[in-house]
Amino acid sequence: MATLPAADIDTAWREWMEDNEEPCSFDKNALKAAAVSLDNWLDTNATALNNVLNAAFRTAASQKQKARLLWYVVRRRYDL
Repeated sequence: MATLPAADIDTAWREWMEDNEEPCSFDKNALKAAAVSLDNWLDTNATALNNVLNAAFRTAASQKQKARLLWYVVRRRYDL
């Protein structure tokens, strides 16, 4: 999997700004850099993330299904 195009990164951090409900002390450039870093991390660690999934799920689930499960777990972990 490749990293996101710049337009998708821009959409991601802008959506984050719209949804954020907490005060923050960083600027838009820092937020954009964080979005790029997270995308790079996901790209670099995609195999490791896939390998932590049990074999039955890993081999049967689509990439989109795996991403959705990750999203649901993160949402619950951080009460989003």
